Amino acid sequence: MMWHHGAGWHWLGSLAVILFWALIIVLALAPIKYLRAQLQSPELGEASDKEEQHEDASGEPRR
Repeated sequence: MMWHHGAGWHWLGSLAVILFWALIIVLALAPIKYLRAQLQSPELGEASDKEEQHEDASGEPRR
């Protein structure tokens, strides 16, 4: 009888690779989700309203 080291553990390497790439994808999507939420927040709309108030009489924004 021949002894196979780790014969029942070959799935562990595959699981590790799947978990690694899942972590990479989640870490890549988290900032995208955060930035999208920031862009859709009402606070950003208030900031653009304030910028419109700083326009000259000619209608062009100050620089």
